[in-house]
Amino acid sequence: MCKAVTADVNSIDNEMTPLCIVCECDSTPGVELLLKMNADGNTSTSRGTVLHAACLKGSAECTSLLIKAGADLTTKDSEGAAPLHAAVFGNNSVCLDFLIQTAQPVLLKDLCHRTICATLGQSSLMLSKVTDA
Repeated sequence: MCKAVTADVNSIDNEMTPLCIVCECDSTPGVELLLKMNADGNTSTSRGTVLHAACLKGSAECTSLLIKAGADLTTKDSEGAAPLHAAVFGNNSVCLDFLIQTAQPVLLKDLCHRTICATLGQSSLMLSKVTDA
């Protein structure tokens, strides 16, 4: 008789969960599968949550799936940055626009007391928004 093998979909290795890894690989099918297997989108490490990884990578589809699954938009990483900050740091305007449209508070501050508006002004995203106008 064979025994079923089970794996912990929320295990953390090198500060990453399986869900974080598939988000960094921009694998929408991987995110869907792990969420169906009850992966926790709010598991936090010093690098932040899975949502931080998706926003930093610029994966709008993964970001959308995580938010629909209940990922917390306000959880901060070890530097006090929220997922919205991660989208700016990664220069990912699609994720940034998506997060702002989902009513992400733009007044969240990181540990340096920078709001997302201040952070945006220091990024290349601001330059691209100005040149698009």
